[in-house]
Amino acid sequence: MRNIANALAAAQPESKDYFVSRAKAYQQELLALDEQTRTKFSAIPRDKRKIITNHDALSYYAAAYGITILSATGVSTEGQPTAQNIAALTDQIKQENIKALFIESMADPRQMETIARDTGARLGGTLYTDALSPPHGEAPTYLDMMKVNGERILAGVR
Repeated sequence: MRNIANALAAAQPESKDYFVSRAKAYQQELLALDEQTRTKFSAIPRDKRKIITNHDALSYYAAAYGITILSATGVSTEGQPTAQNIAALTDQIKQENIKALFIESMADPRQMETIARDTGARLGGTLYTDALSPPHGEAPTYLDMMKVNGERILAGVR
């Protein structure tokens, strides 16, 4: 944020104070959301903080909040999982009693729907990983995306 505010201030020096103050305010919003999210996740035992997604796009989020994320396709949204990958993931979901699967906003939902049906795990909703929602949707900004994803994941692991 600091780099963006500085670049904008360099382009419009007369608005420097505005850009710097907005960056600081936004940073405070992010820090407050982070603190709230940490508090909420800390109330859930670490071994219960396991979810399944289409692909591993949330590794930074998982590391920050102590969540284990499993996926059938790894980090790529392009690759298709093999039958062996799906079978291994299905077995792991059953063995570890993983309760929630999430569909990523830019992914085909059929794979997760099939895995949920085969394992009895529930679909926890859509997570925004590679794109925000449309402007009038539920996650049109980064801050909204983080709130929506956090609340959905929390609801899924409770």
